[in-house]
Amino acid sequence: MMIFALTTELILAIRRFFPNLTLNKEMPMQLCVANHVGYRRRLHQPFRVKVYARRLEVGVGITYNNEGLMKTIEFIRQSHCQVLAEVGIAMGDTSEAFARHLNGRGQLHLFDYSEKVNCVQKRLESLGFTNIVSHGNSHRTYDSYNWNLMKLLQTHQQGIFDYVYLDGAHTWHHDALAFVLIDQLLKNGGFVEFDDYNWNHRRSSTVNPTICPATVEGFTEEQIDTHQVALVVDLLVKRDGRYKAIVKNRIYQKAD
Repeated sequence: MMIFALTTELILAIRRFFPNLTLNKEMPMQLCVANHVGYRRRLHQPFRVKVYARRLEVGVGITYNNEGLMKTIEFIRQSHCQVLAEVGIAMGDTSEAFARHLNGRGQLHLFDYSEKVNCVQKRLESLGFTNIVSHGNSHRTYDSYNWNLMKLLQTHQQGIFDYVYLDGAHTWHHDALAFVLIDQLLKNGGFVEFDDYNWNHRRSSTVNPTICPATVEGFTEEQIDTHQVALVVDLLVKRDGRYKAIVKNRIYQKAD
């Protein structure tokens, strides 16, 4: 049985014909395809299409429909963040909002699979934004955005980010380490935002066990039912006295 996901190029084509749609991934869980000898290799992530009622005018005039994105951009605007990082970029809608907000100032660092960050960087450069730094990783089993976060840590003795948006794998084994690395790369007084605090595999529309066998193969029943982003926030962030909640279960500020 083969399970296919929409490619980046196809979804960008859909966006051209339906500009009022916001396309973003539910989470970066990889689908698998079984070939005739039973070996499973990883494919692109699943995506979902969402239509939002509210709209946001950002930077040089683009309109966004995502209410959560509205709040994020407004928060970044008010907190005067200049060096941003997005871990898990989906189709680049949030990336574009970040770039338009910065409008050439500071830097925007993007972390995801190489083909995705390269595609989004080209898209942003075509809009005139040249302050984009891409950090792409492969699809190999033990490669992820955490390796690129580590490489940044190797070359920086102090924090470099004012704000980090973590919308990654939504799993403990990826994002617990991601937070540890982000903490080292975040400036004192900087902010980290967590997406999907209440998400789990069981209630997912794309990777729940009934439609995605890879979920059953990769996770225990307990893990499938657990809100793993919440584990990161509750066990690592809330227990760290250096962090205070700005928006409960979502945005936290590191002490100066």
